[in-house]
Amino acid sequence: MTAQTAAPSRLLSTAQAADFLQMNKSWLEHARLDGNGPHVTRIGRIVRYRMADLELFVEANRETKSNSM
Repeated sequence: MTAQTAAPSRLLSTAQAADFLQMNKSWLEHARLDGNGPHVTRIGRIVRYRMADLELFVEANRETKSNSM
């Protein structure tokens, strides 16, 4: 019997996640507090972002057209 394990998802700090999203770190912190940002993982008091959650966040915010001019 073999056990299959999922590959561990890379954990990023807030600064690293902001770099990945090309957003300001303060925007990401506010979005987390408002519940508008990507999912986070808490380990004690430390907040980390899984790369998979950041990619899902990007996909969930795709638009087919832009309302801006």
